Amino acid sequence: MVFGFVKQSGGNIDVNSEEGHGTTFKIYLPKADIEASQLPSADDLQSEGGTETILCVEDDANVRAYVVAPT
Repeated sequence: MVFGFVKQSGGNIDVNSEEGHGTTFKIYLPKADIEASQLPSADDLQSEGGTETILCVEDDANVRAYVVAPT
């Protein structure tokens, strides 16, 4: 999905993977043709919870416990 979005947007993805060190993905997107018309206000940045359900799939029990821990 990410690859398709990046290519559709005229961008590129650089992947660097090294055994024992992990993988790095760098996503390059073209600069926007126009400037932002207005910066978001503090009210725009706050999110409200609803009745969403998020599926967490993680095989490491410690990571899974951390990710699903209530805030």
